[in-house]
Amino acid sequence: MISESSFFILAFLKKQSVFRINIRKVIQIGIMLIINTANAHKDAGIGMIGAGMTNPPVKVFKKALLALNENINE
Repeated sequence: MISESSFFILAFLKKQSVFRINIRKVIQIGIMLIINTANAHKDAGIGMIGAGMTNPPVKVFKKALLALNENINE
């Protein structure tokens, strides 16, 4: 698991990163992810289109968990 600061540095350096989300834990604990909706221009200093934070709907994770369980039981 990586910390938020580690991910921020990868994003800032324009490095690709792969991370996994444990959907069981998301549903069990009930803490939703935070999605940054800002889009920055590719060149520094030009500006940003929109900015905000949102959370994905819980039902997405519930559907994913049901699909995962179906695949495991096959």
